[in-house]
Amino acid sequence: MNKKIFIFAAAITLSFFLLNIIPVSAADLNLKNAFFGDGNLLGQVAEKGGYKSDTSETTALYMIGIVIETFLGILGVIFLVLMILAGYNWMTAHGDEQKVTKAKDTIRQAIIGLIVVLGAYAISYYVIKYLGDSTLQNNAAAGSAPSVPAVEEPAL
Repeated sequence: MNKKIFIFAAAITLSFFLLNIIPVSAADLNLKNAFFGDGNLLGQVAEKGGYKSDTSETTALYMIGIVIETFLGILGVIFLVLMILAGYNWMTAHGDEQKVTKAKDTIRQAIIGLIVVLGAYAISYYVIKYLGDSTLQNNAAAGSAPSVPAVEEPAL
């Protein structure tokens, strides 16, 4: 009986996630048409501003961002699965203290893991963004970047 309930709950959960993909992909298609299709509003603004809109360069920073985004997405899914499994184990423990304790420990460990990962991301983001920017500005102020002497206008 428990196996049938679990399969039913898994099927409902899976269908919920799959049915939510349809509106998201439709919205994504509308955005792609607005910015990359016939309208290409973003490309028109970029060209008027003097930027090339047909560039296909992929920078290392962009690739690192994609890797980090994918990694955080996978960790979010793992966290969600751990929370669902721990909740399921807790609800089906039927008063068995050992199973309840194991489920509580799983929830606690999942939350601690999520906090550690998000904390590491926040610290690295802070270090790269603020300290990296200030280091680059200090190097430019110290003379590592070429400077143009100020030109004084002649007095009339």
